[in-house]
Order: sequence, then C-alpha cells, then structure tokens
Amino acid sequence: MKKHILVLVVGLLSWMYAFAAHNITEEYINSLGAESIDQLIVAASLEDPDDVPVKIKAIMRLGELKAKEAVPTLIQALGYGSETIIRVGGTRKIYTYQVRLVAAKALAQIGDERAVKALATRAYQDEDLIVKRAAVQALGLMGDKAKDKYVLT
Repeated sequence: MKKHILVLVVGLLSWMYAFAAHNITEEYINSLGAESIDQLIVAASLEDPDDVPVKIKAIMRLGELKAKEAVPTLIQALGYGSETIIRVGGTRKIYTYQVRLVAAKALAQIGDERAVKALATRAYQDEDLIVKRAAVQALGLMGDKAKDKYVLT
C-alpha cells in the first residue's frame, strides 16, 4: 500500500514539475540565475514546437551562466530538428535551425571539451549553412580545448 502511494506521489510531483516548466515565459527565463540551472535545463529540453522560443531563451541563458551541468542537454539540442522547418497547423513555421544555432553558441560560451565532437559533427553534417558556421566558430572560440583528432580529420 505504501509503495503504491509513493509511486502516485512521485508521479504527481513529476507531472507538476513538467507542467510548470511548460508554462515558463521568455521574460521569466531572463530573470533566472545560477540557482535555477535545473529549471533552465528542463526548459531547454522541451520538445513541443510551441515551446521553441522558450527553449531557445533557456539555451541562451545556460550559455550566459556557463552551466557545465547543462552540456549534455545542450549537445542534445545541437541536434534538434531533423528538418529545417516544422509546420504547425499549416500556417505557422518553426525554424529549428535556430535551436541548433544557439546551442552551438552556448556550448562555446561554456567551453566544455565534451561538446567538441558534437560541434564538429554539426560543422560537417548540418543541413543549414548558418549552423555549420556557428559550429565552426564555437570550435574556434574553444581554442586548445577543440584540438581533437575528430576535429582535425
């Protein structure tokens, strides 16, 4: 009985946390500091096309805060959207390249070596020239940290 109640409580809390993250505004993200990195990581992980502006803002803020704990999430965002445009309801377009672009810039600001291979992959393989350029610039800004056999081949 106690086990079932615990599972119910944990499920309810995780649902509430996800719902709260889904309703974050761009203005609110600007006000967050280093104490809110976990919340920013949740916002940067949102997958709903309607949340792309919030996702972008959260990624930018994580870069500004140099949040090393966000590097895995930012590497994942670097590959966001296999298509350049997602059509929503036939009228609105979401340009997913913007997520990859700001993810590359945020990873450069953080300067963590874990991002080198992902940035090099984007530099070689992304379908958008602007993202390729951002990935190359990010590697350049990382300096000696980007001197990796994968980058040089």
